[in-house]
Amino acid sequence: MQLKHLLTGAALILASVVCVPGFAVASKSSMVVLYAFSGAEDGLYPNAGIIMDPEGNIYGATWGGGNQNCYMGCGTVFKLSPTGTFTVLHSFNGTDGDKSEAPLIVDKYGVLYGTTNEGGAYSYGTVFKLTPDGSETVLHSFRHDGSDGILPTGGLIMDKHGNLYGTSYSGGPYDSGTVFKISPHGRETVLHGFAGNDGNHPAAGLISDTDGNLYGTTAYGGTYSGCDIGCGTVFKLAPDGTETVLHSFNGSDGAGPEAELLVDKQGNFYGTTTYGGIGSCYMECGIIFKLAPDLTETVLHSFPAKRRDGENPLGGLIENHKGDLFGTTYDGGPYYGGVVFKLEPDGSEHILQPLSRGSGINPVGRLLMDRLGNLYGTAQQGGAGGAGTIFKIQKN
Repeated sequence: MQLKHLLTGAALILASVVCVPGFAVASKSSMVVLYAFSGAEDGLYPNAGIIMDPEGNIYGATWGGGNQNCYMGCGTVFKLSPTGTFTVLHSFNGTDGDKSEAPLIVDKYGVLYGTTNEGGAYSYGTVFKLTPDGSETVLHSFRHDGSDGILPTGGLIMDKHGNLYGTSYSGGPYDSGTVFKISPHGRETVLHGFAGNDGNHPAAGLISDTDGNLYGTTAYGGTYSGCDIGCGTVFKLAPDGTETVLHSFNGSDGAGPEAELLVDKQGNFYGTTTYGGIGSCYMECGIIFKLAPDLTETVLHSFPAKRRDGENPLGGLIENHKGDLFGTTYDGGPYYGGVVFKLEPDGSEHILQPLSRGSGINPVGRLLMDRLGNLYGTAQQGGAGGAGTIFKIQKN
C-alpha cells in the first residue's frame, strides 16, 4: 500500500511547509508569540491549524469573534504577514457560516477553502471559498434533515479536478457522520454514511493516494464497545464507495482519534488519539500510534499519568526526513496548558516547548514547519487577550 498525496492546489503549499529535508529540532528552543487574539473583531479561539504560502504569509480561521450575529461571534478568516501585519479577510455572519474549526486549504489561484461547523442556510454548517479579493461563496449548506451530513469539523482536500472532499461529524443515513464530495460548482455527493461498527463521528479531515482512495479516522465507533460507543477507527474509502476499516481501537491501544493521519513513503500511517493508552487520566491520556501497511498497529508513545510530558493530543503530526514526529498536546505539561513535543524513531519523547497562559494554552490544530525549520502553531486560549495566539518556535 504505497501512498502518495495528491500534490495539487493546497497540498503543494502544505507540503512545502510540512516536509522539510535536513531538519531536526534542537533540544533547546525559543518561543515567540506572533499574534494574540483579542476575542473581538479579530477573532476568538483559533481552534484550527494554520497554513503558509511561499511568501511566508500565514492563513487560518477562528471559532468565534468577528461578527456578533452569533453566540460569542461567528468567527473569522485571517492573514498574518511575515512582518506581523494582521488582516481579517472575512468575518462570518451566520448565514454564510459560523464556528470554523478546521484548517484552510488554498489552490494555485490563491483561493481559500474551508468548512464551518455551524451556520449556513440551515444552521448545520457550510463549505465555503474565499477569493483573494475577499469575496466569499458558500459552496454548500448542510441540510436540516441531516441527509447530506451535518456539523463538519475537519478540513478539506482537493483533487486535480478541483473537487473537494471532507467529513461531517454527524448526519447521514445513520446519524454517525459522512464522507462527502463537493464539485467545483457546489454539487454535493455523500460518498459514505457511517453506521457505527465501521466508524462513528469523523472529526478530522482526510488524506488521499494517487489511486483516489481516501483515508481518515472516526472518533468513535468500531468493533470494540469498551468506550461506550466504540473507541474509534482508521478507515479507507475506495473510489467505488467501498469502505474498509483498517483498524478499530480498543482503548489500551488508543481511543478517540480526532486528527488527520500522516503517511510516510513506506505507507505507514501515523496519528494521535485523544484518549486511551496506559495512564490514570480520565479515559487515559492519549497515544501516538503507527499503523503499518500490513495493518499491524504499534503504540509509539503513551502519555503517562504524571502529565509532565503532556496529555490528550488533539492535533495531527508532522515528520522530518529523519523520521522524527512533531505534535502538540491539549493538556498536561509543566504548566498544564499543553506542550509541543518531538518523538524520535526510537520512541524517545522530548518536550520542545511547554505552553503557559502568556504564550497561549490548549493547542488543537496541527503544527507547520517552514523551510528554515521553524515550527508554527495556534493555541486555543491564553495570550495577552486570553483569546488564543499564533506562535513560532524558532530553530536554534
